[in-house]
Amino acid sequence: MIRLDLVLLLMALAVSLVGFIPLFPWLGTVPKLFLPGAMLVRLFTQRHGYRLDHRFVTVGSVAMFIFYLLRFSLADIVGPAVNLLVMLLGVRFLGEGSARNYLQLFLLALFCLAASSLYSLDPLFMLYLGLQVIIFPIALVLLTCHDRDPSAILVPARFRSLLSIPLVMLAFSVPLLLFFFIILPRTQVPLWNFLAGSASKTTGFSETVRPGSNATVGESKSVVFRAECVRLSPGELYWRGITLNRFDGAVWSRREPPAGERFAPGKGRVVTQQFILEPVSPRYLVALDKPGQLSGQRGVISAPDFTLSRRTPSGGRSAYRVDSVVTPMTRGRLGSEREFYLQLPERIPPWFREQGRVLRERGGSDGERLTGVETLFRGEHLLYATTGLPVSGEPLVEFLTKNKRGNCEFFASSCALLLRLAGVPARLVGGYLGGEYNQLGGYYVVTGEQAHVWVEAYLEGTGWVRVDPTRWAVNGGDLGRGAGRGAFRSFLLAADTITYFWNRQVITYDLERQMELFTETGRRLQGTRLPAPKRFLTFMLPAAMLVFLWWGVLLLRRRPSREARLIKAFMAELRRLYGVEASPDAGLRELTAGIDSPDPARFVEIHNGALYRDRPLLPEEMRELRGILRRMKKGER
Repeated sequence: MIRLDLVLLLMALAVSLVGFIPLFPWLGTVPKLFLPGAMLVRLFTQRHGYRLDHRFVTVGSVAMFIFYLLRFSLADIVGPAVNLLVMLLGVRFLGEGSARNYLQLFLLALFCLAASSLYSLDPLFMLYLGLQVIIFPIALVLLTCHDRDPSAILVPARFRSLLSIPLVMLAFSVPLLLFFFIILPRTQVPLWNFLAGSASKTTGFSETVRPGSNATVGESKSVVFRAECVRLSPGELYWRGITLNRFDGAVWSRREPPAGERFAPGKGRVVTQQFILEPVSPRYLVALDKPGQLSGQRGVISAPDFTLSRRTPSGGRSAYRVDSVVTPMTRGRLGSEREFYLQLPERIPPWFREQGRVLRERGGSDGERLTGVETLFRGEHLLYATTGLPVSGEPLVEFLTKNKRGNCEFFASSCALLLRLAGVPARLVGGYLGGEYNQLGGYYVVTGEQAHVWVEAYLEGTGWVRVDPTRWAVNGGDLGRGAGRGAFRSFLLAADTITYFWNRQVITYDLERQMELFTETGRRLQGTRLPAPKRFLTFMLPAAMLVFLWWGVLLLRRRPSREARLIKAFMAELRRLYGVEASPDAGLRELTAGIDSPDPARFVEIHNGALYRDRPLLPEEMRELRGILRRMKKGER
């Protein structure tokens, strides 16, 4: 026997934890502590029979509502709302154990889980939702019983039968969910993005480059994007994001390139990439160098310098596909646009100006001057580092002549400035270098710490050529290498595969992908001609499945209960052995009153004992009744 109020309390605890855990990272300190504390208090009072004054609970609810209402603002709507939800959920635990209170508690837990989707929709969300879908139908049935008799006792056999309710609901609802998921349209950007605020994650990608701004550069290990494509060599993993073409002496920034600039990728293989880009770069999209045709995103501008930007910045996760020609160079020539990429800041350190003069006076081609810059860098024995960086008034000079330590921003900025001083057009490219290949999912994982800046130099007669001066460092050969492998790392990659396909197939399943699915399905159906028997089976099989399903539902509805089947079998044996006919006015005790046999009397005693106590038959009672029927079937009158 199980107390009904205890079962409801345990279900309330389970449902509340399912709604609370996904929200936990974004809650304030007070809600994080208050809800678990309220749960423990409720368990204590339930066990010892205490009850808190309902006036205290009501006053507490009003006070919390007013406190968080005053914290609402246009800049932060979601934060106070989710904290208030959790606090009210805790208050409900301190309230009375009525059916109304339990119903409010279950609904608040559901709202908490829904609120967690404002922050994240990872695969665990579906697990939490599934748990609540399973528990809710059982809880609602039990609440009906609790409303009639709060002190009722639940028989284990009956409770087990209730567990079949959510399983039946899931069996019918999952196919419908999949059906509506495919056919219903959705927007390119989740509707809740305007509520969730503009909180951004820290990554190395930036729309400007400012060497010398910090002595230490933080490296974020959070995932920036995943790109599904064939496996490439480390030297091909340059993910292009933004081209920076203006230098004011301290900061590299982007200006629109000259309108007449026309370049095409050089020779290289075409690689198709399917991207899931995390919400870290609201305007610029990344792709393998050099990107070409893009699909899956509307309002994308493809600039002549191979920069892909959105007209409207996006604060959500992005899914798109790009066909890139993997090559370090382009084909084309600069005409009057050449001067645009030779612009210099007003103030140039004397050391740079002297080195530029030496490179320029040595003459030669653009390629020879580029070689001179490489020789200068290698001769200085520079070290790639992210700590101990120069932060003086002239950080680039200190980097090359004294400190000798710098990250990619120092290497690229110094190289591009020297090239322009030598008369070679140059620009910076910001993006990412490297990535870890997930063999299970067939995609690259790129994190914030792999953000990188390199140089493109224009060589007359060739075009733009990728130059990565960071590789000229003493330890430059280690750049772009993935993380080491091991059992734990393999486990993390396997778990990441689930996240990737969840984001691709669920979170970023937009209207464009939906139309592609319908178009592809229609094309395949038009190109398929089945023989007459197969065509007949194709149309008849779904119809037969529907008929079978409907027949099964009717059969389950008409099928009598176990108790009814036992009574029917008992009446059949009474008729066969004793000639007793059923009568609508007589009960079992009256029908068996004149029978001189212990088995019928025992059967009636057990059956009526459960009937008059308004409870179902216990498992041991069911076994005894079946044993009586077996003996009656073997016996004779």
